Amino acid sequence: MLGEVPVQRGCGRVGTRPTHAIGVDLREVALGGSGRPTESLADKPALAEGVAHREILARGTVERMSKNAPSERRPNVRMLLHGAYRGFAGGARDVTLDAATIREALEGLVRAHPTLAERLRDERGKLRPHLALFINQDDARLLGWEDAPLHDGDIVHVIPAVSGG
Repeated sequence: MLGEVPVQRGCGRVGTRPTHAIGVDLREVALGGSGRPTESLADKPALAEGVAHREILARGTVERMSKNAPSERRPNVRMLLHGAYRGFAGGARDVTLDAATIREALEGLVRAHPTLAERLRDERGKLRPHLALFINQDDARLLGWEDAPLHDGDIVHVIPAVSGG
């Protein structure tokens, strides 16, 4: 049965809350507990990719609770691999990922298929000249190349150059 539980004033919580809600003392989040400022994350050991420190997770949770917090949703796009790129991606024809620009989309593609990294970029990190990128039917070079914005539902074609006689 759902009901309300009184919450004490002076402990970061005011009024009543439903019995099924989890109480959070915002001073614990903002000050790191006991009224002390939170310690720097620079002295914390690095964690695996995709894993965040407890302080970062708590801060992100508070920001997401606010109606005024900016939405960080990335457009969902589909990367279509053509020609030899399919072979370097283990036969994958396409990859669906979230990315706001071509640069982010290519980074996501390389995370999904690391063998594509040296095929897409040279040793200085520049995109290889034999690479053609299209957003839907438009040449990405005319739209800002790596900084070209992506929108929900866009299809990015990754095409190797074809030459010969």
